[in-house]
Amino acid sequence: MNFLKYITCGVAVLCATAAVAQNQDSLSFKSDELVLEYDKVLPANLKVKGPVQGFAIKGNYGFSLRDRGMCVILDIKNNTFVTSFTIDELKRAHCNNAGFGKEKYSKESQFPLLYITECRGTKCCYVTDITLEGAKVVQKIFYDSDEFKFAMDWVVDAKNGFIYAYGGRHFGTKYLKKFPLPKLSDSDEKGEVHFTKEDVLQEIAIEGHAIAQGSKIHKGKAYLPDGCSPKGNKLHVINLKTGQKEGVYYWADQLNEPEGLDFKGNKLYTVFHPVTKPIRHSLIYKTKF
Repeated sequence: MNFLKYITCGVAVLCATAAVAQNQDSLSFKSDELVLEYDKVLPANLKVKGPVQGFAIKGNYGFSLRDRGMCVILDIKNNTFVTSFTIDELKRAHCNNAGFGKEKYSKESQFPLLYITECRGTKCCYVTDITLEGAKVVQKIFYDSDEFKFAMDWVVDAKNGFIYAYGGRHFGTKYLKKFPLPKLSDSDEKGEVHFTKEDVLQEIAIEGHAIAQGSKIHKGKAYLPDGCSPKGNKLHVINLKTGQKEGVYYWADQLNEPEGLDFKGNKLYTVFHPVTKPIRHSLIYKTKF
């Protein structure tokens, strides 16, 4: 299906590839404040499955996804555990990224739709109606192309109504490919949406990025963490309008790998995966950005 017909005339279609500049200065910054240590707030009898991956914030709730579909919900205002559950349809998914859109499944839905990346396999984006009690998949989004031989994420730009396919080989060129964000009504009879190369609105090539982790789009910029301990953990910031890399920020105080991240106000919350400790010992830091 060609989704270009769904784009309003006010949106410019960008077909040319924008190469990211490679001469950006590297900047270092620190994780200003330790918000939460998972091991100190998770119930002692809670069996944690899989390392932390994608992370999304809505209100005072932090939705922390783990490999194989476990979702841990945290109160990031009071730094407490709320609940946890496993999303059955994501039991084989890496859940590398997560982000909220604007559309709700129904008027009764607690939250907007949450877009969760499978990352491997079919590289599907699982669109879920999530609550504090559980979640159900209500749509699946695919990019029907063989361009991404390795892992691929989906990154939502909820404010502007776009979604990006993001990925590439480890230590190789990464790509951001822009598509219109489908509505639930765009699903076919199987509840699926299939993009093709003809639907790509913009493509941005990113060099110098080792290993892609969870990512976010915020105020016209893509924030792309690069987790490669012990070679250094950093954050690439891309201006989506120009396609240029604005900077590479190194976490000067972190040996742990950045996984998921999201913004709350002007604070960037980042979940770090412990390198030398068990998976219960994950951490959330926040940084003024």
